[in-house]
Amino acid sequence: MLFFAIFGVFVTSNRGNIHGDRLNDAPVVEEHIVSQIKSDLQGVSFVRTVDFSLNVRIINFIIAVDTDTRLEDARELADTITEKLGATLTSFYDVQVFLITDGESSDFPAVGYLFKNSNNFSWSNRGEQ
Repeated sequence: MLFFAIFGVFVTSNRGNIHGDRLNDAPVVEEHIVSQIKSDLQGVSFVRTVDFSLNVRIINFIIAVDTDTRLEDARELADTITEKLGATLTSFYDVQVFLITDGESSDFPAVGYLFKNSNNFSWSNRGEQ
């Protein structure tokens, strides 16, 4: 009997949202905005593919670029993303941009991270380690 009481307290009481109330007032990342960002990025000559995911409060973009792409040029793609997301989304969500390539490169992969309410991405890449 004691087992069922303990089981009921710990197991059945945890059936709420696993993220708690962190997302109750979250602005919606609308599909048309994501589609526009992907379209704009795929229109850049050195971009091969663009993938998007939303993980709780982190917006992720994975961008595959040509092997001979300059890192500085690829990093500028992050500005396109934040411009299209706008202040409402970037003040709530962190934005993470993964720049990858299929071939060997001393500059890639590179990861950019923009903390909510920040103005600039913080970049890390294999070539700087």
